[in-house]
Amino acid sequence: MSQSKESPKANEQLRLQLGYLNLPFIQEHFEPLATKAAQSQWAHVDYLSRLIEGEYCARQGRAIIEHGHGLNEF
Repeated sequence: MSQSKESPKANEQLRLQLGYLNLPFIQEHFEPLATKAAQSQWAHVDYLSRLIEGEYCARQGRAIIEHGHGLNEF
């Protein structure tokens, strides 16, 4: 999962796809987390799990903020 083994073209393609799929947390963090995962010798599933957990938490945070903002409008 080391960045040095990945091609810049593949990373750019993945960034575009993640943007299209509206996965901003994963889009921003997949490269630095891949480096950390390689250095720490995480299993592939652990790396993926941490990315998904981050996206989930980011969305939960946005939902709470948006929901709270909507209530203040009444």
